[in-house]
Amino acid sequence: MKNDVLIGKFYHTFSGAGVLEYQGEILSCVAPRQYLVQTFEWPLGAPFEQHIEPVTNMVGWKFYADREDWHRAYERYNRQREGQ
Repeated sequence: MKNDVLIGKFYHTFSGAGVLEYQGEILSCVAPRQYLVQTFEWPLGAPFEQHIEPVTNMVGWKFYADREDWHRAYERYNRQREGQ
């Protein structure tokens, strides 16, 4: 678990309609295929809550290598939504 590729990744989750729902960071792997995640509130990005998320629930999440990529993706998402 020490070299787990998900730990430290930032993410966005989306509804079935493609609407951005949640944002967060993967903090650690607490058991096989179980991760402690930190969610952040909208729009300021302050830490909101931590909870355990099974990897099976992460299908469809978009992951980012670091905080900067995560912020850029959010900005792109907003520009696209405004252009509709």
